[in-house]
Amino acid sequence: MKFSFFTVVLLLGILQGSIFIILLYRIKDKNKRANKFLSAFICLIVLTMLGRVLIDTKAIAQLPNFLALPDAVIYLYGPILYFYIKTLVSKFKLGRKELFIHLIPATLFVISEIPLLLDASNPLYIFWLKYIRMRFIIIEGSAIFLNICYLLLNVRLLLRYKKNTVDNLSFKQYPSYLTVILILIGICLISWLFSYLSWVIGFYNPFNVFGYGMIWLALVFITYALAYFAMNQPSLFKMPLAIKKEKEPLLKDNELNSLKAQLLQLMQEEKPYLKPRLTLHELATMLEINTSILSNVINVEFKQNFNDFINEYRIQEFIELSQKSTNEHLTILGLAYEAGFNSKTTFNTKFKKKMGKTPFQFIKEKKVTIE
Repeated sequence: MKFSFFTVVLLLGILQGSIFIILLYRIKDKNKRANKFLSAFICLIVLTMLGRVLIDTKAIAQLPNFLALPDAVIYLYGPILYFYIKTLVSKFKLGRKELFIHLIPATLFVISEIPLLLDASNPLYIFWLKYIRMRFIIIEGSAIFLNICYLLLNVRLLLRYKKNTVDNLSFKQYPSYLTVILILIGICLISWLFSYLSWVIGFYNPFNVFGYGMIWLALVFITYALAYFAMNQPSLFKMPLAIKKEKEPLLKDNELNSLKAQLLQLMQEEKPYLKPRLTLHELATMLEINTSILSNVINVEFKQNFNDFINEYRIQEFIELSQKSTNEHLTILGLAYEAGFNSKTTFNTKFKKKMGKTPFQFIKEKKVTIE
């Protein structure tokens, strides 16, 4: 059997996806529940590519009655990835009712394909073939619309999570690999939409050079992108769950002032900001108050979010450390780590935002010798 270059690319994607599923299965310590959804998502991609290979190699001709059934997965991509992201960034637990609701489109599709399983002489089978173009327009159009809706839902989830981390964490924790995946999915959907419109109404398709092939290539890239991040940044697949936000209490002015004084004293005497992965919950525990009260104090009294509040102390600590002759042997990054930062990018960004200049420019102006 002779394989085309396109088929070989798909086979490599199937192999990579299968290996990645095994890799995820071996991650035991964190995000086990979320990674089950990710495994299911990759499995859907593998099955889709496998179906395409069977079509390209004519192997599907042996089972013509099942030709359209694999298309049910196009109704599952959105829900499964949505479950993964929601489980990863929150305390979400999938209930039977929610699962049933999200699986309704795929279930309806499978039911609509039952005539395919009948004998070719059956009236339902003949009716199915007679209106096959109309069915294609409805089924594929609804699948595109559904996946676009889920893409927007996933983007909203990530934006909310990003805001939540700023309010609760003093360090950067954002699943950037998901941004890459959502971009690739967006490319898939754009190519799919233009190809669909060009077929249905003769709409000009700028992706005609690839046609539907771009969708398959994007699926291959998704599997390789996930594998790349898993191998080079494995901690991304072991992210702790986001902190559930508590209901904000109403505090009187005298209570706010008292808590502000306690917070300032704690920051000065114990320097909790030196802990690189300090969280709002940990700082609230030190003050013996709940996180919503502490968040309210920081927001109202300091006009800042938790992340900026802590990093401002770290910047001041960096400045003080840089002016000590005993630290002349340390690099700029070394001083930043000593001050509580755990990321070069975060340090440079926060420092320039606060001081209006880069750390290097600041050190140079202060004439501090840094290796």
